[in-house]
Amino acid sequence: MKENIVFETSKPDNIAEKNPNWCEMTTIYWAWKNGEIKDDDYVQHSHYRKFLDIPEEIDGKADIYVATPLLMGFNVSGRPSVLDIEKGTKICHPLPSWNAMEDVLTRDIGWKGSILWDDWRKSRQMFAPMNVWKMKGSLFKEYCEWAFPLAFEIDEKVRESLKTEHWKKEYDTAYQRRWLSFIGERMFSWWCFCQHLGGVKVATVPVKVYENFKPFTDQEERGMKNDAKL
Repeated sequence: MKENIVFETSKPDNIAEKNPNWCEMTTIYWAWKNGEIKDDDYVQHSHYRKFLDIPEEIDGKADIYVATPLLMGFNVSGRPSVLDIEKGTKICHPLPSWNAMEDVLTRDIGWKGSILWDDWRKSRQMFAPMNVWKMKGSLFKEYCEWAFPLAFEIDEKVRESLKTEHWKKEYDTAYQRRWLSFIGERMFSWWCFCQHLGGVKVATVPVKVYENFKPFTDQEERGMKNDAKL
């Protein structure tokens, strides 16, 4: 997929100030802008307690490694539900973020309403949940060159919504402020879905979760306050 937006060369070498909303997307951006990455190198992105468990016999034999797709589980009104990517995102995350992403991505590829887009958005499984992946350096650079111009545009489209009273009432929490990181997961999933269909070797592998390696409890994380401007 080729992006059709001219990305300003003046964009900074880091976007750390966006971390409250972009989360792990800021570290991916930093690696892209600052890493000396060769095309045949592998770039791996993990969370602080979630890592790909790549079997030795397939390590280095695929172009992209992603976490084994899981059913898209969402908490809807206190009940766990399995929904498709689009419906689950719309119900459990700020609606303007999905709408902006869909507008930008489908315009970029000219495929809105196509069978391919419908197949992806209606799937109940997502490539690379949690933005945990490993890929060839050439693909990493291709992904970043595609994703970040679009992510900045999506961010700009959603920014006005952040000022509304509805947003402040429904979504002004530490969890929901991460809206761009959730959209980033879906953008990578769509990109990886297309790469896979285009013949790129994508391997799905388990994820190791180290529950004891946590700087704070889940309850503390949900209750965290952040003074950064949205």
